[in-house]
Amino acid sequence: MTTTTTTTALTFTLPDGTSTVTIRPTQKAAPSEEPSQDTAPSKKDSNHEVYLNDHLIATWVIDPSVKTRVSPAQVLDERAEFDSVRHLVLSSRRSNDNGVCNGNGVSNGNGVSDGNGVSNGNGVSNGNGVSNENGVSNGNGISNRDGIHSVEAHSKGELENTWISIYALWLLHHDLDVIPITPPSSATTTYLLATGLAAPSPFESATESSGRTLLLAREAFWQGAGTPDNLSWLRSRPEASIPGFNSHLGAFASQMSFTRRGNVCTTHPLRPQKPAPGTVVYSRYIVEVGQHLQLVHIDASNPVHFSAYARWQNSDRVNHGWRERGPDEKHAAYLESQRIDPHTMSLIFLWDGEPAGYSEVGWAKEDNTACFVSSNCGIHIGEFDQLSHILVGEEKFRGGKRYQAVATSIKHLCFLRDPRTTQVIAEPRFDLPSVPIQARLLPQERKKRVQLPHKQAVLFALQRERFFQEGHFY
Repeated sequence: MTTTTTTTALTFTLPDGTSTVTIRPTQKAAPSEEPSQDTAPSKKDSNHEVYLNDHLIATWVIDPSVKTRVSPAQVLDERAEFDSVRHLVLSSRRSNDNGVCNGNGVSNGNGVSDGNGVSNGNGVSNGNGVSNENGVSNGNGISNRDGIHSVEAHSKGELENTWISIYALWLLHHDLDVIPITPPSSATTTYLLATGLAAPSPFESATESSGRTLLLAREAFWQGAGTPDNLSWLRSRPEASIPGFNSHLGAFASQMSFTRRGNVCTTHPLRPQKPAPGTVVYSRYIVEVGQHLQLVHIDASNPVHFSAYARWQNSDRVNHGWRERGPDEKHAAYLESQRIDPHTMSLIFLWDGEPAGYSEVGWAKEDNTACFVSSNCGIHIGEFDQLSHILVGEEKFRGGKRYQAVATSIKHLCFLRDPRTTQVIAEPRFDLPSVPIQARLLPQERKKRVQLPHKQAVLFALQRERFFQEGHFY
């Protein structure tokens, strides 16, 4: 199996924007005789330590002689691939002793509101940082749905450190699809299996829960399986913003609604309310860029947001694609129309707190382009499918890697905010320089050129399953 890894330390910040994690090869005492290049352990076989805010929280220990099958059961035995099993050893220090903010109101370090005035915007906290699935505090620090699972309160920090260590492992081996591990305890095994973050290996016969080989799946991790509420990439879910209520639902309750506006006349599901302007809705550190990316619901009353947006729309480069050049009154009216429109949300994205560009995400069914793109394009627009638009405003933040990171994050936001979304579509102007970049750097299908009332566009469709298999999250 091909792996991509590194022999140097890899450092990133967690979605709270303040906690720093480092994963690096284990430092060993110098031997009496320096090993030769031939006998030194390979990068793939190195043990790695995980540090949270400079405190050691875990070690990934690997025995190259112990391997397990990682190919699925349908693969022929002679074609199957194997990989070394990594054992997670947690330190005794709890994660909330290391400086991770796990109360209400996670700090984001840049003065931008990270919530909507009611909660911390990342799910419902029952006071211990882990949702208990029923809105009633059970005091045990782990999911306790229908009384099936219950562990000691001290394991809350253990579970959080487990997730952080797995996050670091996936960034280290970001080209792998499956990683076999053994958890450090029965409590972590229960957590990994109950949340879907890991699955039992069908090729192992071990019955002891603390010694079982489990398979971590890339697509499950990036879908948010097992994520601590206070460390979610998705920072705001208004439908779960009332503490103690609704967090068990998982998605906004489905009920029918109707829109008649312009060239739109359709039934569709009622959409959840948008978070308040100025709310951080998504947060993730981009390793390849070395900066933290945030998506914020744009606040037109914030001079920083509005002046940046107006300046970008009035530039020649942006105006070529968006055609929104005009006085401040025009820009203010447009952003206000976006604010009151329940089907779309305007975002400003920031690199390390500095405004870099603008985006829109919306529900495709009731968008004014739906009747055009669903005809003769080989796609069906589902009830919960979404669409997105991207505008990179600042010249210094242009470039393939940054664009890939922003586009991936915006699509990630769409898929995370409703698990029923099966595809995200985009219809950029056909002659924009970003079109070949989108075709090359995102795992989406280029369908066809389509004529819209206001532009000739290229239709892209990104499928959920392919995104979580092939999306570039590094």
